[in-house]
Amino acid sequence: MRFLILPVVSIIAVSDSALAQGENPFADVLRRPTVIQVLNADDVQTKLLK
Repeated sequence: MRFLILPVVSIIAVSDSALAQGENPFADVLRRPTVIQVLNADDVQTKLLK
């Protein structure tokens, strides 16, 4: 059982670092402040989501 722990842990560590190097497509959107227009024609749920 012990001989399986090290390879599994090393695979997880390598895969996490590889995924972290990928570019986040939402990073730019989250950095920019945006103004969301709430309209009188919007229903209550839409207003709350905005």
